[in-house]
Amino acid sequence: MTFKFSALGAAALFAASFSAASAQELVGEAGGWEIYRDASMGGGCYMTSAFEDGSIVQLGYDISEDAAFFTVFNGDWTDITEGEVYPMTFDIDGQPWTADGHGMNTGDLGGILVMVENEDFFVDLATKNSLIVSNEAGEVAHLDLGGTRDAVIATSDCVTG
Repeated sequence: MTFKFSALGAAALFAASFSAASAQELVGEAGGWEIYRDASMGGGCYMTSAFEDGSIVQLGYDISEDAAFFTVFNGDWTDITEGEVYPMTFDIDGQPWTADGHGMNTGDLGGILVMVENEDFFVDLATKNSLIVSNEAGEVAHLDLGGTRDAVIATSDCVTG
């Protein structure tokens, strides 16, 4: 399967997620994930969690851009070039999803951002057990999705509440 993406708001989402000046408010925790509401995203919400391999994953909804997003960052990925497009595969319990990830880099963390237009991607994340992130060079992260269902529900409730 392929999911579509848009570059609209990508830089704003990334800056909001890692900026101390952004208006983020921790609204709860669910399944090992923190849930935030962010005024810079029109009151949109996202879930974030750090994993054992050093990866930081965020999934959320930017109301101001009417867009859903998925990001993965890691301190070992500082060779990622800001703005470059990276073909990615996300294998969720054997269900492959492909997309072009947009390179992001803070200097300390490198990562990719994908704007998600197919809500089935979030359903798969919520109902499956593991996520393998790969690029052209091979596997770059293998993440346990335990607790993700509760966090996806809490994030959705945050957006609609």
